[in-house]
Amino acid sequence: KVREEYEEFGHRRAVQEVLAEMKRADFLFTSIGCLKVDSAYEKLAPRPHRYMLENLKLTEAALLKEGAIGDLNYSFFAEDGTTAPEWNIFPALGVAQAQAMVKAQKTVVVAAGRYKAAALRAALRGRLFNVLITDEMAAKELLGGD
Repeated sequence: KVREEYEEFGHRRAVQEVLAEMKRADFLFTSIGCLKVDSAYEKLAPRPHRYMLENLKLTEAALLKEGAIGDLNYSFFAEDGTTAPEWNIFPALGVAQAQAMVKAQKTVVVAAGRYKAAALRAALRGRLFNVLITDEMAAKELLGGD
């Protein structure tokens, strides 16, 4: 029932109008989520997408098994930065829109730290952003240095 409600919500005229306007944006500022995080991150930050996934009868474990590694606005992506239609579970500017914006040379800013390094690597591979805001430890990990 909940999945149908999310789908119905995405088809509402007002939601479609807002999404159409969002797609006209010249700038996107977002964060990357990572499905696999260590216990230190679990203590630091709540993971609100879990509640939504549970309502949709999905689990992080099932998404990981399918190959998803992270998300951008509830649009999940694999290690190569690609997505699948069934991984776009909420009407938002997701993976495909971020890639299109980068290709059109619009600014897509992603903010994320070292706990999300695996998802950041995947987002880099998929060209999901063209500006990164991160901490020093994440930058060093991404660059493969100390």
